[in-house]
Amino acid sequence: MKKIIGYINVAVLVIICFPFNVLSQNTADYRGLNRQDVYKFTEGSKEYEVTSKAVAAYNEGRKYQYGLDGVAKDETNAFVYFKIADDMGLVQGQLAVACCYRDGIGVERNDSLAFKGFMAVLDRGYKRALLYVGNCYFEGTGVKTDTLMAIKYWKDAIKETHDRAALCNLGKTYFYGFGLYIDKKEGMQLLKQSADHGFATAEYEMGKIYYLGEVIPVDYKKALKWFTKAAAQKYGPALNKLGECYLKGLGVKQDKQLAFKMFNDAVENQDIDALVNLGNCYFYGEGVPLDYNIAFEWYKEGMDKKLLPAVYKLAFCYENGLGTEANLDKAVELYKKAADNKSEEARKALKRLGK
Repeated sequence: MKKIIGYINVAVLVIICFPFNVLSQNTADYRGLNRQDVYKFTEGSKEYEVTSKAVAAYNEGRKYQYGLDGVAKDETNAFVYFKIADDMGLVQGQLAVACCYRDGIGVERNDSLAFKGFMAVLDRGYKRALLYVGNCYFEGTGVKTDTLMAIKYWKDAIKETHDRAALCNLGKTYFYGFGLYIDKKEGMQLLKQSADHGFATAEYEMGKIYYLGEVIPVDYKKALKWFTKAAAQKYGPALNKLGECYLKGLGVKQDKQLAFKMFNDAVENQDIDALVNLGNCYFYGEGVPLDYNIAFEWYKEGMDKKLLPAVYKLAFCYENGLGTEANLDKAVELYKKAADNKSEEARKALKRLGK
């Protein structure tokens, strides 16, 4: 089963919780709102009638979810307010509740309720839910995994709402051939469309295509351009790649201190690959004074996140007593763990040690 995780890499598709703009007609704080003004809004060909109180409850939920407008982040309260909006009939509230069940935001994760919620939103004619239903089919969230059904819903989302995330998901499916045939040309075209509309994940994917030279020749300057666009939106993987460009001087003048800053920013924005890069900065003294103790801690955190390069680096630290006491048995244990996961460096280390 394909599983989409919070940290996006080449093997997964992006899931976003709120790709649409919040209703802006009324942003009053729900707790101080006593009126029940009724107004209508149109989404596609569907007209909805909502109360200002329901919209305000939804907006309050967003404040708590993301820590907006000076409100302390509190996912439990976020779910409470989304549920209030849902109970008042606001379709965005219903969608938000389904997202909370899917991601375990303020409530215990429940894939079944998430999928049923997305389908219920779609049954009300709210086409934004097409993306989420497609994602559920791709992930197997509350429903049996079915890539063809996922593609169907993503295509409908593109047709009905011009959804940038659906464009990106479909593009990645074709480009990487997730359970289907590979069509890199078509995949790149779809990713480019999404990126041209400012979708950070697609901008990052375009950067990787130029960085790795897939489909087209390697072009670090163009890769840097796309990574920079995505990084400007605080997209963690792009910040990490941008750091690598500055560290190695790829498409830009080498700047190790700026690379170190980028890796820090990437970690702050939930990119786990940057954990190893941060560790390497301290290990080799690149952009920051050499410090094996701090490097060891970053590698340890990376191993906790199941990063293979971190396992190898930790083994090396244990073997040589860098940042920790030397422990050959522990080093061999970690080298074997890395080797079992196809680390060629670890296999060479074990051979060198006669293990």
